Amino acid sequence: MCFLLSVVLYVIIMLNTILSSLKVVSYNSRGFNSSKQCYVQQLLSSCDILFLQEHWQSEAQVVDLCTISDDHLACGVSGFGNDEVLSGRPYGGCAVFWRNSLCFTPEYITTHSRRVFAVMLKSTGFKLLCVCVYMPYEKDTNELDEFSFQLSVVDSIISQHSDCHVVVGGDFNVDFCRDRLHTVMLNDFCSQASLHPDSSHSNYHVDFTYNNNMECYSTIDHFLLSAELYRSSINEVYVLHNVDNFSDHDPVCIVLNCSVACLDVEMRIYRARTAWCKASDGHVAAYRNCLRVELQNVVLPHEALLCDDVFCCNAEHIAGLSQFADHITAACLKSAAECIPSTKPCGASGRIPGWTEHVAPLRSQSLFWHRLWQDCGKPHSGIVADIMRRSRARYHAAVRQIRRQQADIVNDRIAAALAENSNRNFWDEIKRIRQNKRNTVGVVDGLCASSDIANLFAGKYRNCILVCSTIRLICKVSVMI
Repeated sequence: MCFLLSVVLYVIIMLNTILSSLKVVSYNSRGFNSSKQCYVQQLLSSCDILFLQEHWQSEAQVVDLCTISDDHLACGVSGFGNDEVLSGRPYGGCAVFWRNSLCFTPEYITTHSRRVFAVMLKSTGFKLLCVCVYMPYEKDTNELDEFSFQLSVVDSIISQHSDCHVVVGGDFNVDFCRDRLHTVMLNDFCSQASLHPDSSHSNYHVDFTYNNNMECYSTIDHFLLSAELYRSSINEVYVLHNVDNFSDHDPVCIVLNCSVACLDVEMRIYRARTAWCKASDGHVAAYRNCLRVELQNVVLPHEALLCDDVFCCNAEHIAGLSQFADHITAACLKSAAECIPSTKPCGASGRIPGWTEHVAPLRSQSLFWHRLWQDCGKPHSGIVADIMRRSRARYHAAVRQIRRQQADIVNDRIAAALAENSNRNFWDEIKRIRQNKRNTVGVVDGLCASSDIANLFAGKYRNCILVCSTIRLICKVSVMI
């Protein structure tokens, strides 16, 4: 019962608010290693719904997508089956993330396809059908048949949910500016399914979404929207060109003007602690001086301190001593907070060991030349374009190198820290390096909406109270008998 009570107290729903707009992002990550996972986390921090393609996760690993963000739920499909023999690296896969504070009840839709994933997000008076696609590249007749089949899968899903707003997003491997068979097929499909490409909207501001070594560019990532969303809800469509993006695709963002209920949930607050193990002699000297000043402002309870009654019960003396102890404690804490380094939550910086020394300078150079390249109109050739490509390549290569050497860097640092400061505890260092994190489950008894989970726990708690009351009553009756 105590456990249920603590869980119910933790899941505190403050009040319902209305979100006036939805930010939806589509991104082909082309893998899901550490660098790309960090970038996906950045995208999730600033969007409400994310369509992810080519995550390269197996069927058993797809469920782990929920663990990369505490603020989002996720579900998806793998690009390959457990019974398949893979040659080389994994491939494919689609997933959809949505913010768990949104009052959405998800309904997963079976597609029988490894290139299409669909989920219905239902709210009060609002249904949004999200279809994430990863379409085949146009190479030969076989790919043409596969492209046609995947379009038929999408068409079947939409026709079965005609009462919904529809957003189809992902990597279509189709540039509407190219005169190819896949382009013709996609245009015909949009006409028959009453879908509208975002590229034809007046608020569309996308130059390219795919690059081949920053030399060849094309726009092959799109959103297709149902008529009502297209006509009245598109606020802006734009693309993010970030140097921290390690994929050859850039995220496409669409902002929709639509009202969705949202829950304000009380979040856990990390409280920093004083890290004396990180304090240098300079820190300690500053702390000593600061504490001396603070203690000079503490008023002494003279009467209480001069009292020689060992059994003193004077309320004023007791209150004075308690207040005196509180002031001393407050002075120590304030001085430590101002002068001594403090702890940080694990992974708060998002950086990896060796970043400052080996990567940060190259990233700064890459950012500089990337901004200059944008200011010059994003030329495809020339001196600025060449330097931008080289600086970007050096930055990405440095990240890959220190990730390979991460274990050695960590081992060297912990050995040096323990050698320089014998007061540091070995096991505390190991625990910090592991950065253990307890992930909160996203689904409880088949429920994933915050309000449904809260109501479930509330019902369980009420049942426990009822059972305890019944047992207490039975005990009283048995004693009377």
